[in-house]
Amino acid sequence: MSIINKVIIIALFLIPLVSAQIEVTQKVENYNNYSNLELNVIVKSEIEIIPEKNRYDIDFIDINLKYSPEEDERQKIVSQDINANGAKVRKDDDKISIRWDEPKEKNYSYSVYTLVKTENDFKKISKKIPFPLRNVDQSLEKFTKETEFIDSNEDIKDLSRKLAEGEDDLYVVVFKIADWVNNNIEYDLSTLTADVVQKSSWVLENKQGVCDELTNLFISMLRSLNIPARFVGGVTYTNTGYYFGNHGWAEVYFPGYGWVPFDVTFGQYGRIDPSHVKLSSVQDSGESAVDYTWRSSGITLKPKGLAVEASLNNANGAIAENAILEIKPLNGEAKFGSYVPLEIKVKNPTPYYLPLSVIISKSPKLLESNVKEILLNPKEEKKLFWTMEIDNNLDKRFVYTAELEATTTFGSIASNVIKFSKGFEELSLEAAKETIKKLGDREEKKLFAEIKLDCESEKNEYYSDEEIQIRCILENVGNKNLEDLNLCAITNCQNINLSIAEKKDFKFNLSLESSIDLRISAETNDLIKYDELKLKIVKVPKIRFIEVEPKSIGYNEIANVTFDIFSNAMINNVTLEIDNVIATNLENFEGRYNILVPVKGKQINNGVLTLKLFYKDELGLDRKHEEKHKIEITDIPIYKRAINRIINKINSS
Repeated sequence: MSIINKVIIIALFLIPLVSAQIEVTQKVENYNNYSNLELNVIVKSEIEIIPEKNRYDIDFIDINLKYSPEEDERQKIVSQDINANGAKVRKDDDKISIRWDEPKEKNYSYSVYTLVKTENDFKKISKKIPFPLRNVDQSLEKFTKETEFIDSNEDIKDLSRKLAEGEDDLYVVVFKIADWVNNNIEYDLSTLTADVVQKSSWVLENKQGVCDELTNLFISMLRSLNIPARFVGGVTYTNTGYYFGNHGWAEVYFPGYGWVPFDVTFGQYGRIDPSHVKLSSVQDSGESAVDYTWRSSGITLKPKGLAVEASLNNANGAIAENAILEIKPLNGEAKFGSYVPLEIKVKNPTPYYLPLSVIISKSPKLLESNVKEILLNPKEEKKLFWTMEIDNNLDKRFVYTAELEATTTFGSIASNVIKFSKGFEELSLEAAKETIKKLGDREEKKLFAEIKLDCESEKNEYYSDEEIQIRCILENVGNKNLEDLNLCAITNCQNINLSIAEKKDFKFNLSLESSIDLRISAETNDLIKYDELKLKIVKVPKIRFIEVEPKSIGYNEIANVTFDIFSNAMINNVTLEIDNVIATNLENFEGRYNILVPVKGKQINNGVLTLKLFYKDELGLDRKHEEKHKIEITDIPIYKRAINRIINKINSS
């Protein structure tokens, strides 16, 4: 009987794969804070031989596995074990070859066990790469072309051009496109796209997709701008289910630096966290993960899907901080129900580009996501803004303090506080939005190099009822006359002109309620120059004695007099006197302080209780507050009444 020779190639697409969701023993939010991880990764599958006739022949079965851990600058293979009983195994740079000659069994399996070490690091890009790219290397041209799933159309091209318009820095362009995809395409596992890969054009039109589809669109947008980009398949850790699972992200080619990872789904632009393990890098997300070739007659070969499993073996070290972070509310105090702008200042002290996620980890309710992505140029400083909503359903008797905390991807942390009570100023949502818009517009302006601005105040600490005087010297150090400059301290602005080499003095008189990093700006529509003063504003304490009880005491009675002392600011070294007798020394406090003091009715002269509070304010100044409260004295003896009448008559004459 003749043997029919035939060669069949089966392509198993990277997405979807059979994914085993391996739960980790310790559920963590992420692995960003570790310097490196050791991960166990298993890639495996099975083959079933199904006879179609009583007599059949198989000459060979060949497998080319292209989906296993790859080595690169951030990922090293510690050990690898390939299991395929009875097969010949060969490992090349980009694939593992497995071959069975004249197989006799009905079922075969293979598996690749790899221990991978990943570093929590990223490419240090220190020089600006001009955009658009010219003369892309011929070896990279295929990564600028359309493919089956990473396709293109006019909508993709138009959007990409719009986002890149006016930019001349490659990193900025790639970052902007990544951030647009992350913020405008909904990650939605409930759609059919979780099981069927859709093209980039579909994803943009429908504004939804899963990780590989978001990545496809991102790559399509870059390729439409002649920026080389490729698809990466692998596994990573997710805190939505606390497991390692299949994932797709991108790599973008930066001339002079090589391939740089961008995970638009996770908001990691120019870096990926160490739980990412790369298994393949390809031109199109639909390329095969494994090819099967065999020659036979009278059988059907049925390969199963690839199963990919991953688990944590070890987590090591702590990542070093590489950004300087500050957090502050633009209003340190607010009324219940207010909306308060929150400012985060991020400074890059390094000589290279720094891609970061900034996370608000503690705050009152935010009106938007607590995470924002930011790209800082070498030595650059930027500000980000959020809006906080203060709870309106709080006890009106108290002053509340809420913690504010911000962190970054690489472990930087900053903290502050905000206070709120019924008695503070109310801040509307409209006012908060307007403040953020103005500050945000200023952040977008480029540095004004042609002027010099120096400002100073008479002192660094002021009371809230003091007028603050700021003196500024503005000098034109360029070679052009400058017109319509706005010199502003908060909303107090002066419009000026400056001739070449001209220098002018200016003064601002301000009233401030809370401490501030006062930023004075000289700006035009497109350019801005700053000088900043740190001003500590100390509240003048306002003291009240409230809810004094009881309203009456018997003359010979010893009663517990209770009341609350309310202070709108911190007071120190506090002493309370009742009717010129020291009653008690109190702790330093702000807000309400409850007092209970035994008082004899006979000690309250003419039914008037005199309360005095002696204290130091935050700057150490001695202050006093006094109030008189009427308390009825009952059962006064006849002789005492007579004496009181005589005293009152003398006092009134």
